[in-house]
Amino acid sequence: MAVNGPGRKNPFHGLVYDRPWVVAEVGRSGRGGATVTTRFDAARHPAWSDIARQFPNPFVITMRYTLDGATLHKTAAVHNAGDEPFPLGLGFHTTFRFPEATARFALSVTRRWRLNERLLPTGQLEELPHDLPGSVGLEGVPLDDAFFVGGGEAGLRGAAGPGGAAPGGAVSASEVLGEAGPSAAVLTYPVLSVSRDGAAAAPGQATRIEIRYEADPNFRHWVVYNADGRSGFICPEPYTWITNAPNLAFPASLTGFQELGPGETKVFATSITVKHAHDEAGSS
Repeated sequence: MAVNGPGRKNPFHGLVYDRPWVVAEVGRSGRGGATVTTRFDAARHPAWSDIARQFPNPFVITMRYTLDGATLHKTAAVHNAGDEPFPLGLGFHTTFRFPEATARFALSVTRRWRLNERLLPTGQLEELPHDLPGSVGLEGVPLDDAFFVGGGEAGLRGAAGPGGAAPGGAVSASEVLGEAGPSAAVLTYPVLSVSRDGAAAAPGQATRIEIRYEADPNFRHWVVYNADGRSGFICPEPYTWITNAPNLAFPASLTGFQELGPGETKVFATSITVKHAHDEAGSS
């Protein structure tokens, strides 16, 4: 793939993020919502010659966005339109506003990947920093980190890592091989509660806005990026495989590496839900 991150000589963000897609369908969903379906057919795309130089296998990605109440559902169906299997890794570079002085962040992961100077995983897993997975403040905490969603008896300490003991990377076999459920990033924003006439709410009453970004069990990796921790945004990014997975000599159950066979289609689902939560004084 073409290198578009010259500082670290890495290809960033895949093949389809900055190319035009076709709107295939627009309609209504339940509860007054809406749905939009977009499609990227690589072999029919005007940029196919450039794509094929980097990834010669024809593929079709169909994205469906459905707004249902306070939840945006997003599915990605990836289809192998060729005669050969190809490696499949999918991730979303989602960005939210995040006022670090007041907002909180939680992420349901069990380990952090150790990265080298190029921000590529070494294959070792570390203990979680910053009191994750619980809700934490990130003011002045720069993140460009990759995390793993363990399954089974996640969080066990002192067990051998994949391929044997790894310094700073103790992880149990059940955490790697165990089936993981959905994972989620949760962003919480405290907001002063006001009544309908604009008057402040009674003392002891507060409200918070909570954004829950959930990914199905296909996504066992998250990258979190926030620049310097003072820029007012955060990017929780669910991945189906860890960066550079095809080149890591570790089990696919750990890296997320997978292939999509000829004619095969695989569907991946995420959702973003926004809700208002009212808390009594002293509650979390």
